[in-house]
Amino acid sequence: MDATLKEIAEKLGGVLHGDPLIKISSVSDFKGAGPQSLVFIDSAKHIREAAESKAAAVISDSADAIPGKAVI
Repeated sequence: MDATLKEIAEKLGGVLHGDPLIKISSVSDFKGAGPQSLVFIDSAKHIREAAESKAAAVISDSADAIPGKAVI
């Protein structure tokens, strides 16, 4: 799936908060995430898990900022 966060945000029609040039190669759950992974949270209760994961970025409908992560 290799794409930049900018490309992903544009395809989703989302607003990117973070580095647009980060390369993403997979979508993952928190435990399986790596440094080129994208994870999804559907509630603010998962912000801590997302922040502690190894994922490079998070797709969220409930947060614009997650420490150490780019957010779409």
